[in-house]
Amino acid sequence: MTSICILTDNSVQFPQPNFLGQKNVKIIPLSVEIGGQEYFEQDYKPSSLPKFSPLTLKPRLIPPSVDTFVKMFTSLAESYDSIIGIFLSGNLSSCYGNAVEAFENLSGKVPVHLIDSQTFSVGQGLLVTAAAEAVVNGSTPVEIDREIRSLIPNIYATICTPGLSYLFHNGLVD
Repeated sequence: MTSICILTDNSVQFPQPNFLGQKNVKIIPLSVEIGGQEYFEQDYKPSSLPKFSPLTLKPRLIPPSVDTFVKMFTSLAESYDSIIGIFLSGNLSSCYGNAVEAFENLSGKVPVHLIDSQTFSVGQGLLVTAAAEAVVNGSTPVEIDREIRSLIPNIYATICTPGLSYLFHNGLVD
């Protein structure tokens, strides 16, 4: 039986804290830069951030570097036969683009399927959960890739936020 790892980033939010296939899911962390200081996942919680982003803080999301992805893919390939990466929307971060570049640098030495979720948070969590369940149900990497890509057009997000300052500082709204 083929062992498959689902790799995602820490912008993911899972609708259920425990789900089928959870042990096959690995997370590569993004960091946050606030006021010129970089914070890693263990150093902050979203709830600890101010509600509004003053101009002086200029917060931004820092994706894993290409080198970090190369190391992660290489490390996971030692334990898994195949890796399926489902990442934060390429329209919101260069995380997916960095994963693609890392895969290209590996010249196909590591069997990886990369998917731009075209979403984030819970939408991304739904896709990762579906992929993890498909692994447990015995689907092949190609079948899982096809299934997840077929789900993407049906994932929608509604965002309720007290302000758009964080999106503004990241160049996502003007």
